[in-house]
Amino acid sequence: MFGRIENYNPDTKTGTIAAGKEIFKFDMSLWVADVPPEKDDIVRFDLHSNAITNINLAGAFIDKTNAVKSKWIAALLSFTLGWAGMSRLYLGYYQLAAIQVGITAILFAAGSLNFALLWGFLDTLLLISGHADKDAKGRPLK
Repeated sequence: MFGRIENYNPDTKTGTIAAGKEIFKFDMSLWVADVPPEKDDIVRFDLHSNAITNINLAGAFIDKTNAVKSKWIAALLSFTLGWAGMSRLYLGYYQLAAIQVGITAILFAAGSLNFALLWGFLDTLLLISGHADKDAKGRPLK
C-alpha cells in the first residue's frame, strides 16, 4: 500500500501514516529507508491484519547520491536573499531558515541590518567554495 507521513516525532521516533481514510501508527523499528521520515513523505508499506510493516519511501529505489539541487541557484538565492533564509529554504533546511529570518528581524530592530546581510554573503562563499555541498537530505549539490 501507499500512504503519506501525517506526522513524525524524532524524539519518540513515532508517527502516523494516512492511507486513504485510514490512519496507521508506526515507530522507527518498522522503517526501512536510510533517511528519517518527514511530514508529507509518500511511503510504501505492507499491511498484515491491520498492522503495517516494511515502511519505505516510495521513491527509495532512486539513487540517493544523485544531485537534485543546484549549488549555483542556492548561491544566487543566498547572495540576493540570504538575509531572508531563501537559500536555506531551497536546500530544505527549514528550521535554520526560520531562525535566520528571526535573527534578521532582531538585527533589523537593533539597527544592525548590515550583519544580517553579511550572513547571506558568507553563505554564498561557503556554497561557491564547496564547504556547504549537501542539501538537507544529504544529497550532493549539482
